[in-house]
Amino acid sequence: MNAETCSALTAVFPIVMLTVAVERRSIAMKIRRLGWFRDLSVASIICSFVGLWLVLAGVQMGGLGNPILAIWAWILTVVSVTALAMTLIGVLVTAEVEEDTAEAAHIAD
Repeated sequence: MNAETCSALTAVFPIVMLTVAVERRSIAMKIRRLGWFRDLSVASIICSFVGLWLVLAGVQMGGLGNPILAIWAWILTVVSVTALAMTLIGVLVTAEVEEDTAEAAHIAD
């Protein structure tokens, strides 16, 4: 992995961390309390921190010369982005449930 790729990935990890932290609060409490969802959020944050550290080291060293480090950087990127996608799906599901609940309450009135 060259320095330019590492540099591009340094922009991805902070966005994932921030989005997961902020958007997690807008998900229904019922979903947030699920064990797998908590584990997914923690895994996303940890993978993002470790991935950010790894790609920053790659930027400083002019790239990740070791192929194993490059593979780990890509694995951490995929895990972080997948967890972000799952979080955003949780936000969408929550919004749909709230809309359905509000609509049902409006019809009952």
